[in-house]
Amino acid sequence: GHGYGVNYLLNHPLDDNIVLSCSDDESFRIWNIHTKHCVAIFCGHDAHRSSVVCADFHVDGKHIISCSKDHCVKLWRIESLKQWIADSYHVHDKSVAVDEDNPNTEHNKH
Repeated sequence: GHGYGVNYLLNHPLDDNIVLSCSDDESFRIWNIHTKHCVAIFCGHDAHRSSVVCADFHVDGKHIISCSKDHCVKLWRIESLKQWIADSYHVHDKSVAVDEDNPNTEHNKH
């Protein structure tokens, strides 16, 4: 899980099993609470530099917006987000893969 306190939780607008969490550990994560699987971790060099206080999914399923105590609002374009969520329902191992389009985003392979 997160390395520090959790500041915000949000359900995905189309799937109540998918939850986004924002943390003082400078990251936000997407979880499948049905499978207890971490779908993706958003952190790193081009990510936030302080506590992430809020985030939200766009209804198109390809964007997330996040804000942080680093005084930044970031728009994340993730073409494969819908596929990551679908894959999280078929988890067989917990190996981690890096998204080729965004080296600061990790998602777990199935």
